[in-house]
Amino acid sequence: MRDHRSDVAKGRRGQDDHHLPARHAAGTSAGSLGRSLTPNHTIFVDDLLHLLENPSLAVTALDLNLGRAPHGLMVLPAPTDPARMARLDEHAYTRVIRRLQELVGVVLLDCGTGLQEPAALAALKTSDQVVLVSDAEPATASLVAEASRRLAQAPGQLILAVNKMPRAGSRLDVEALVTRVQGTYGLLMIPDEARAASALAAGAFSWPRAPASWNTPVRELAALQVAGWREAGLAT
Repeated sequence: MRDHRSDVAKGRRGQDDHHLPARHAAGTSAGSLGRSLTPNHTIFVDDLLHLLENPSLAVTALDLNLGRAPHGLMVLPAPTDPARMARLDEHAYTRVIRRLQELVGVVLLDCGTGLQEPAALAALKTSDQVVLVSDAEPATASLVAEASRRLAQAPGQLILAVNKMPRAGSRLDVEALVTRVQGTYGLLMIPDEARAASALAAGAFSWPRAPASWNTPVRELAALQVAGWREAGLAT
């Protein structure tokens, strides 16, 4: 998994279950997830604002403007140029997210660490589920626990994931972290795998070559999210 200080990701299940796009909502550096997944893609969120306003827009037309990551994931990165980022406010991101929710089955939003950024505010407002990610360092976990207080008013279910968990000798008190992050729907711990993390950051990750230690917790994360759909009113 990606190296995080803390991260919030959101997912929403819409009306069409045949497509699974992901949008990197708040990339602010050359190391952003959008660039890692689709390094050669040159169309960003602000380029598609007018296209998404077209009421007759079809998923096929949208697909032509999205990057394609491994396993068919469709990606719409946020711009990293400061001037372009400044033109995208919370309202613009909200419009984009709502339109994508109408067009595709699941929208995943990677929002980095800034919960007061326009993309993160829009994502929290429109989310059905929130995955709060920390690494296994106590200092980071403390910051994540403090940030979780801002999620108390978020409408979505909250899942806590601890990334880069050492196989032994962890200094993190996981039980204390869970106590501080109130209202969690579930907890996952993902082992530290430096080589696989480097491959993911370089855009070279593939699940057939993923370390075995990642298979179970990541599948558990997916199962937790799907299991929560009925409770959240997203499935019958």
